[in-house]
Amino acid sequence: MARALSHDARLIIMDEPSAALAHDEVGNLFRIIRELTSEGVAVVYISHRLEEIREIGDRVTVLKDGKAVAHGLPARDTPTARVVSLMTGRDVEYAFPDRPDTPEDAAEVLRVEGLSLTGSFKDVSFTVRAGEIVGLAGLVGSGRSEILETVYGTRRPTGGRVLLDGRPMRPGDTG
Repeated sequence: MARALSHDARLIIMDEPSAALAHDEVGNLFRIIRELTSEGVAVVYISHRLEEIREIGDRVTVLKDGKAVAHGLPARDTPTARVVSLMTGRDVEYAFPDRPDTPEDAAEVLRVEGLSLTGSFKDVSFTVRAGEIVGLAGLVGSGRSEILETVYGTRRPTGGRVLLDGRPMRPGDTG
């Protein structure tokens, strides 16, 4: 953004600018955006955080499967349920259908034990059973990408092991 402003940009496109910002930093970003727009700079703000779009936006374009499915919706007045429906192609009550609990006896598909990568993370352990969805979350720089890259073999761990269907995976083997 600083580079764009130093070149007297009239249009700034921001793609997920708040993804790695703390709450107070997001407020500062929004203050700067408001100042820019009051000076006539146009801003395209790309985000999946609907509350941010509602707060900072004037108009919304909704994309689904790489296609624009709605244009020019009023950011503050369009119901969230309508935006989610356009994004998912179904009504909100069906956006996240109930999932049955994973049975306690479901087969263990993946086991990560004490996985470490010097300088990135240490002693990470978790399991994933058949039919389960496990999320790994963290801010940029927290090590989440490095953990997954180590689990699937693009990085060699400095400690621990990964078992797939009970069989140890060879470190660094993406096969």
